Amino acid sequence: MDCARVQELLHLHADGELDSLTTMELDRHVENCRRCAAARHGLASVRATMGVAVLYERAPESFRNQIEASLDRAAGRAQPRMSIMPRWLAMAAVIGLVAALGITLLINNSRSTHQLASEVVADHVRSMMGDHLVDVHSSEKHVVKPWFQGKLDYSFDVTDLASSGFPLVGGRMDYLNGRPVAALVYSRGNHPINLFIWPASGQAASEPAFREQQGYHLAAWTDHQMTYWAVSNVGEADLQQFVAQVRHP
Repeated sequence: MDCARVQELLHLHADGELDSLTTMELDRHVENCRRCAAARHGLASVRATMGVAVLYERAPESFRNQIEASLDRAAGRAQPRMSIMPRWLAMAAVIGLVAALGITLLINNSRSTHQLASEVVADHVRSMMGDHLVDVHSSEKHVVKPWFQGKLDYSFDVTDLASSGFPLVGGRMDYLNGRPVAALVYSRGNHPINLFIWPASGQAASEPAFREQQGYHLAAWTDHQMTYWAVSNVGEADLQQFVAQVRHP
């Protein structure tokens, strides 16, 4: 990745809109390029300043009182049957605004979930290239869990699912959703299953949601204040069984 491309992507990177592979390439370039490192630092400084800047001034209380008095006088002069219409119009406007905000939030959430699912698939595919699948190779949970200590700012459980047909292969560090995450690797026959885990950041517990993307089966859920994403090319029934075993071993 060259400097021109990095400059184009810095704003997207700051907004967390890049996939994991592009983010890793950008970070690798910035580590070795003073010019791009300075540009990213400058952008971060501007955003931090904008985040705390006071961009408006509160109107004095006397000005508010004048407006309210004017509205009261106007309401007193209005005909009774005409005064009903503005109230209904206001209610309709509020209902329309709430509906529009709800639709916008729904669309944004859908886009965010689709983007995250794409990142999960990309990380899964990358992990199967060369020797990227595991950083610590072990079927013992008492070996895999301690390996993550000091590498992440959170802790999580590692479950032994060998008796259910999903033996633990190992684990590795990965990058998802704009942060380093844990990736536990299980297998079903010759098919690896990546289980990504990171803190849920206050999100409520949720039941697993299954989807298919780019030919892979995925499952996402929140439990015990952790977010889980599982991905594999195993059949949907196998992935559902795996998720059930992870949640209730």
